[in-house]
Amino acid sequence: MSAKTDHLPAPLTDPDCDLRDFAFMPLDAARVLDSDLFALTNGEEFKCAFALWCKAWLQIPAGSLPNDDRVLAFLSGAGARWKRVKPMALRGFVECSDGRLYHSVVCEKANEAWAKKQSFRDRSRKGNEKRWGAAKESNSESLKDTNGIAKGLLEPPKGQRTEDSIEDAGASSIARAGEDQPKGDYVFAGRTIKLNQADFDRWRTSYHAIGDLRAELQALDDWFDSPAGRAKRDRWFHVTSSSLGRKHQELLAAPAAAGEAPRDLSDVISQRRREEQEFRQRQGLA
Repeated sequence: MSAKTDHLPAPLTDPDCDLRDFAFMPLDAARVLDSDLFALTNGEEFKCAFALWCKAWLQIPAGSLPNDDRVLAFLSGAGARWKRVKPMALRGFVECSDGRLYHSVVCEKANEAWAKKQSFRDRSRKGNEKRWGAAKESNSESLKDTNGIAKGLLEPPKGQRTEDSIEDAGASSIARAGEDQPKGDYVFAGRTIKLNQADFDRWRTSYHAIGDLRAELQALDDWFDSPAGRAKRDRWFHVTSSSLGRKHQELLAAPAAAGEAPRDLSDVISQRRREEQEFRQRQGLA
């Protein structure tokens, strides 16, 4: 922690707090209508403030924003008028020790939603462990021949998903599904990060602003060998996705802040597909 930030408060939400799959953001109507912001702002200032609340909800960590006027001008929709509306639009945001801006009320709601999300995952995991664990235990003897040699692996009934895919319909299941595949099925196989074709394509589409996804993944894979990275290896999928998400948002904001038109998504996807096809041909995979 630098001398410039060691006096600042700690971040108001968990570093891994990711609510991008929570499209609904709670709004305390009475609290908003009774606030100084509602009383003191004009229409444009309030519009920008509200836009930043919504953008902060979908950032990682949830409830925060990058402390960069160029990015904030883009996220708020104010553009060149950002300096004029900034004091009121950022009312309620405070800078924390990680250098980002946090809104106390948005973070309060984000922490409640994050706790519910974690609780739901824990209940799902325990339920799946109980369900499939009991099935494996009851069938363990039937999986052995007369000499006690295991004959095969227990599979769930046809048409049902496996324990790994049931536990989390989001990122966790994707990570485990990739880890269960033979190495030959990976299109990116680092020491920590391992992605199959489907997951790689999904990230390439979601984070289309990143020009060289492989290079970014390699840099993150190298980071997981550092002392700080090793502590997060067990959550490599979520940490990697969060990092790519932040990079993607920064790259999207940069041309807009400079007055350039953002690239069309379909053009970006087509280019990524051509690059991937060329890579696979060079590697003898296509």
